[in-house]
Amino acid sequence: MLLYAEHITARLQYIVAYFAQHLFETPVTITQDAEKFLQYEGPKINYSKQKICENECFLQPAGLLEKQGIINFVPTVDEYLQRIVLFPQQQSDHPFDIFSALFYVLSRYEEYLPHTKDAYGRFSHEDSLAWKHHFLHLPLADIWMTDFKTAIQQRFPDLKFRNPCFAFTPTYDIDIAWSYLHKGWLRNMGGMLRDVARFDFNAVSERIAVLMRKQSDPFDVYNWLENEHRTRKLRPVYFFLLSKLQHPLDKNIHPLQKALQLLVQQIGTSNQIGLHPSMHSNESNQAFMQEVEMFKQITGGLPVCSRQHYLYFSLPYTYQTLLAAGIREEYSMGYGTVNGFRASTSKSFYWYDLHNEAATNLLVHPMAFMDANAFYESKSTSEVALQELKSLYASVKAVNGNFITLFHNHILGNASAFRGWRNMYLSFLDHLSD
Repeated sequence: MLLYAEHITARLQYIVAYFAQHLFETPVTITQDAEKFLQYEGPKINYSKQKICENECFLQPAGLLEKQGIINFVPTVDEYLQRIVLFPQQQSDHPFDIFSALFYVLSRYEEYLPHTKDAYGRFSHEDSLAWKHHFLHLPLADIWMTDFKTAIQQRFPDLKFRNPCFAFTPTYDIDIAWSYLHKGWLRNMGGMLRDVARFDFNAVSERIAVLMRKQSDPFDVYNWLENEHRTRKLRPVYFFLLSKLQHPLDKNIHPLQKALQLLVQQIGTSNQIGLHPSMHSNESNQAFMQEVEMFKQITGGLPVCSRQHYLYFSLPYTYQTLLAAGIREEYSMGYGTVNGFRASTSKSFYWYDLHNEAATNLLVHPMAFMDANAFYESKSTSEVALQELKSLYASVKAVNGNFITLFHNHILGNASAFRGWRNMYLSFLDHLSD
């Protein structure tokens, strides 16, 4: 396939590469030579201000891909055939500039613009275009791609397309590996005193029984998960919080605890594991590098993938820090307040660094559902959460995307506060084979 553009920029090359990765089997070549484009007899896209010939797909550019730097603007949002679209174009063969629209949502352009931080200092979902225009629950970029494939296939019926398969990737954040075990006598004593002060004598009895090894720790779900994954042939990813420093939001088991190190090693023998950078590490690069080094000491190798604790990241700085440390796959692309598609896609994509106007080799894996959003933020029951989970799953399956979920070991455990959530998760896993 040949694509003509008056201006070949890093942004255009990035989006064309994205198209080639997800849509076309045929390589896409970009040219500025109008005569060469005119003479070409194969499938071709004219991405310029005016038509060149009849046997082309004409896409009129909105101008975003020709610019450099970050301009404070909000794209025009419209609706076409019951689809939300960005950068509508009246004169094109396609109703909107799909290249600019994809670049806007994938680059997370809006997160570089002035915005109000949420309580944890994160970009708020309420500032996003997807929330304001009610498409956060949809993998809209994937839907655009599916529609575009249908349209261009009608024009060029011999063009060969990729046929991706739906995939499901379960992931887990291990923030606190055990509720009582391996915390040391001081933390357990403090916890017991708090339980007494709240007159929660059931918790006191449970703590004593667990510490005396008369019953299992309520957060210990690892063997159960391993059996489920093996039976269902699932390939999970686990992320471990390994901060040495205690922080109000980083209450993990100390990474020097031998039990935690053995757990990381055990899970890592048959599963992909990654680093779960602490909230404190966002304030201190030294703390982040200490966590990277701790991962290396425990596993024998540097982490390749990561997900930020509390899904806290700030563009471009967090991603630049990850790249500098050797991280190549990132799983934080979701909101820590509401479920849905932060980048409007369910499919993995390489991050584009707007500050440096360059594509990077950091592969971003967007997630769609996190149990903590449903439990803590929406205050959903397990039954309501299951319906949300199934709805998001159906929207991803319809576009043959990758449905990534995030669950926490403590919510899937046997603690009374989370009763019903393990069964909810099992019901969803059963639903996968329906």
